[in-house]
Formats: sequence, C-alpha cells, structure tokens
Amino acid sequence: MMIYGVCNGAKKFRFSIAMAMAILYVMLLTLSIVYFASFLIFNVSSSSISMPPSSSTFQDNQVYQKEKQLSQQTSTPHIQSTISCDRSHYHYDLCSINCPTVLDSKTSTFYAIGPTSPRQFMQKIRPYPRKWENFTMSNINQVTILSGPKAPLCDVTHNTSALLFSAGGYTGNFFHDFNEGFLALFITVQLMSLTNQDVNLVIQEAHDWWVSKYKNLLGAFSNYPIIILDDQKINHCFKSAILGLVSHGFMTIDPKLMPRPTTLIDFHFFLDKAYNKAQWSILSSSSYPIYPVRKGYNQNCQTMPLSEKIAAKTTFDSKKTCNKTQYSIPPYNLDQPKLILLSRANGSGRVMLNQIEIIIMAENLGFNVTVFEPKPETPLSEAYGLMKETHVLLGIHGAALTHLLFLRPESIFIQVVPIGTDDVAEMCYGRPAKEMGLQYLEYKISIEESSLVEKYDKLDPILHDPMSQKNGWVFLKKVYLKQQNVRLNLIRFRKYLKYAYKKAKIFMYKVG
Repeated sequence: MMIYGVCNGAKKFRFSIAMAMAILYVMLLTLSIVYFASFLIFNVSSSSISMPPSSSTFQDNQVYQKEKQLSQQTSTPHIQSTISCDRSHYHYDLCSINCPTVLDSKTSTFYAIGPTSPRQFMQKIRPYPRKWENFTMSNINQVTILSGPKAPLCDVTHNTSALLFSAGGYTGNFFHDFNEGFLALFITVQLMSLTNQDVNLVIQEAHDWWVSKYKNLLGAFSNYPIIILDDQKINHCFKSAILGLVSHGFMTIDPKLMPRPTTLIDFHFFLDKAYNKAQWSILSSSSYPIYPVRKGYNQNCQTMPLSEKIAAKTTFDSKKTCNKTQYSIPPYNLDQPKLILLSRANGSGRVMLNQIEIIIMAENLGFNVTVFEPKPETPLSEAYGLMKETHVLLGIHGAALTHLLFLRPESIFIQVVPIGTDDVAEMCYGRPAKEMGLQYLEYKISIEESSLVEKYDKLDPILHDPMSQKNGWVFLKKVYLKQQNVRLNLIRFRKYLKYAYKKAKIFMYKVG
C-alpha cells in the first residue's frame, strides 16, 4: 500500500508538471500570435501614411524637415483658415492668404493682417511649377508668409488680390515661357475664378525684355500695372493673395480638375483675344527672317534668289539694306493653302539639311510657303499674325513648335520627330496638338535620315534602341537634340505633304 501511494503521488506530480508545461506553451503561442498580428497591423497602417518625398541630398532632407515643422506650427484655427498651403502635388505648391495682406517687397514677405496670437505662423514657397526638379527650384527665390503681431505699414493700397509667380527657371525658352508660365497662369486664374479686374500680377525675376515681349498677353490677365518684385522697395497692401501657379503637366489642361470644362482650345481663344487686336504688318522692319517663296528679294539692293539666301544662311534685315517696302510677301493665291515652315537654319541641332528641296516640293504640290525662323526678340503679335492665317505648320521638334497654340482648330500640324525624341515629341507637341483639335501628322525619321548615322554605326544602340541609353535627359539633350540634324527622304516625305495638301484644301474652303 505504501508503494502504491508513492507511485500514485509521483504520477500526480508528473501530471502537474505536464499541465504547467502545456499552459506555458499555450501562453507563448498566444503571445507570438498577438505580436505577429500587431506587426502586420502596424505595417498595413504605415503604408497609408504620406511619406516625405525622396531626397538626393542630406541638405534637401533638412529643408523638407524644416518646412514640415513650419507647416505644423499653428497659432489658432482662424490663422490656419486664413493661410493655407497645398503641397500635395507633383508639379507645384500653392499658397493662399484669405485675408488682407501686406507685401514687404524688400524681404519678399507677405504679412497676413487679422487676429493674431503670441505664436508666429510661417510658410515658405518657391512659386514656380516645376517642383520635382530640385536643381531648377533651388534657383527660384523663396517667398515667406507670416502671421504675427508685427506687420509693416502700407505704402500703396490695392483693391485687388495679388497673384505672385516666378519668371525664373527656364524662362527665355519659348516652350517653357508657356508651359511653366502663361498656361499655368491661365489654369490658376480659371481655378480661382479671377478676372482681369480682380487681380494684380506680382512677378519675381522678370526681365525687362520678357515683360516687353509678352506685354499684350500679360495685359489680358490683369488691367493693372505689373509689379516686378525685384524692383520694388515699398510695401503693397492687397485684399488677399495667391502664391504659385497650378500646372496639370506638360502643355495640357485636365478638364476634370477644372471648376468647369476647360481645355487647350479655351487657352487658344484666350490667346486669340489677347493678340487679335494687336496691329500686324509684314511691311514692318524686323530682325528675324521671313522668306517669301517664289520671289527673290533685294539684299544690298541686288536681287538674290531665295535658295541662295537660305544656303548662305544670311540674315534678312531690311534696316541694314534698302527701303523696307521692297520686302513684302506677295499676295497669296486664294486657291493655294498656306504653309509655314519653321526653320532652324541658324539653330544648334535639328537643322533641316535639305530645306530648299522641301520648299520646292511643297510649292510644286500647290502650297504657298513662308519660311519662319523665330528669334527671342520676335514680336509675338507678328508671329500670331502669321500663324492665324496659315493652314499648315511644319517643323522639326523644338521649342518653336509652341506656336501651334496660335493655330486655328482643324489646322494641319506636321511634326518631324528625330531619332530618340519620340516620347518628348509626343508629350510636348503631339498630345497638345490633338487636345487643340488640330489635324496632327507625325513624321518619324528613319536612321538613314539622321546625321547621327555619319557618327555612329547603324547597329549602334544609340541609333536603333535610343531607349536603352542611360542618363535620360542629359544624354537626350547632348546627342539627340544638339548633335542631330535631319535630311528628309523626299519620296517618303512627299506622301505626307500630299496628304496635308488635301486636308488643307478642305480646311481652307471651310474656314478661309
């Protein structure tokens, strides 16, 4: 009996140990499950957090962290509602001051006037819609917005809102003047429902030549004198202010992002309204070449055929030769569609090497041709006058093709696309042409039509696989834009011109 009791006690003891181990195992298993579930929940929730943009330098990250801290500083709910900054977009930042404000021109600082608190509220913005490009944006001057107890007194009071933007960046390139400038300005004004009676334009980094060149267009946005921030030493007071410009991407307007359906066609008619009243006379002297085809003209008072003029790449300047009335484009034949060829004869890269042959071929097909090589000093009202009357615009990919914005809807637009420029050609001009309702023809050159074939082997990836090249835009600009010229295949290109002629005749009889 004693032996039985001892054995029975041992069995109970072993049973208790087993139970304890089982309970411990269950507890450990439960803890593991809880930990693993917590880990999953944390990661899922973290993926929905808006992370700061990636930065290539420690300094950029410091700037971001500083701006983040500033944006998180809040004085009162009222201050938050009167100053707001939207930094959620890829192309731009936009800040608004929804109360009276004082602009201290000397420090490029806007002060919000209204209820204040002991704690100062501050935001900073670089008002140029190319936000993703760090190098470019680093050269755009910052503007500060403050709300606090100290604000300077007004020197000049405006009964309007201020709209501030920068004319820095790539200003001077015709494409960028519109893409980051006037098209973005048009979108912003439409979004804010502003009229030319409501807004004062305040512009940073605007050169005198730029203001002079675009004075008609700037005047269409505002009836008031432009305030060039860099030239000011006084304080301006406004009813409210908008800082920055809205961009929907490269040369486009997204109707879904507008308060009412708006497209590039609306922008075209805005440009038409701005320049339609401008006086345009082809007899006026100019420093850019306009070549009337079929007619020679007098240089140094001696007749010189057009073909020799283009081949010699001389500059047509009536002021330095004979009386300007000798250089008029002859009256157009009403039965001939008008074709403008945008020339790059004096450009860096993408020159049409057989331009004379193309002109002769276009003439033989029945076009009345004008060769136009725009310069930075070209009055935009005169360029508008040319584009408004033409039926076909032809040119090799480049900034001058931005003149397509002046073409009437249903005009024919032919873009010659050099090797390696397919994507950028479509993005900058192909897609906008379609959005504007133009009849778009894209002529992609073959390897044999590129001057690069003289420098690289035909089997070189540079020629037959441009997309495989590294360094993206840097290589594109260096090789495909700067080093490449074009010699069009006359037989192949003739088919495009012949098709364009048929379309142009229909368009001409339809709208004149």
